[in-house]
Amino acid sequence: MAPSPSTQLTSIAPIFAVTDLRQAMDHYESLGFEVKEYDSGGYGLAKRNDVVIHLTAQIDFDPLFHASAAYLYVEDAVALAHEWRQPNINGRTLMPVETSYGLLEGVHIDTDHNVIRFGSPNSRVPSGPSETVSRVTPLDWPRGGRPFELGRPAEQRL
Repeated sequence: MAPSPSTQLTSIAPIFAVTDLRQAMDHYESLGFEVKEYDSGGYGLAKRNDVVIHLTAQIDFDPLFHASAAYLYVEDAVALAHEWRQPNINGRTLMPVETSYGLLEGVHIDTDHNVIRFGSPNSRVPSGPSETVSRVTPLDWPRGGRPFELGRPAEQRL
């Protein structure tokens, strides 16, 4: 049975499994999130603006097989990528590229291989090839997963 049209969805929050909750909370704090720990070290929240990510410590968690992903809509994907590519931030952030559907999209892969793809309307174009990538390679994606196309690098645009 389909839900009633009066049922309003208000938000969604991904749950990222992590190997070390304290390390994950430090990581998300470095990305500009406020973090709070619950359940004596087993669960935490990372909040930035209206975005909430749940973090849960998992025993026997293998990030090469069990990573999660979320999509984050932002005002300026290029600015966020520059913010998250600072030397003091772990993980890996790939610069946004143009997509065929009118967005600039980038990727952040955290220290447990959880993926945050982020995008904004294509009103700001990366300045050159050094700021773009055409795909996340299989080495960037959890083992057993598959790489995904992000868009075309600047040198391939018509």
